[in-house]
Amino acid sequence: MHKPASLCSSGFCRCDQSNAERWCLSTHDIDEAIMLADRVVVMTPRPCRIGAQLPVPVPRPRSVVTLTDPRFIALKGQILSMIYHDATTESATHENPA
Repeated sequence: MHKPASLCSSGFCRCDQSNAERWCLSTHDIDEAIMLADRVVVMTPRPCRIGAQLPVPVPRPRSVVTLTDPRFIALKGQILSMIYHDATTESATHENPA
């Protein structure tokens, strides 16, 4: 598994910004998602649906220094909060079915 810093140093982050092509990357690594995307889509637990679409406010080009950017940290916290809130809610539903 590549870490975001190694992806950027390998040139993966240096995509041609003028190219109008779009692509979709699926990952469980929040740092990787923020480093590579312009928008992060957070999925809900079962049934899997789009829970949120969050723009990445960190400017390009991104590098290992981006990992300490306050905007990066805030977005990562927001995503973690959403994921763990959903996981807690799903767990409680399975433990105490109505």
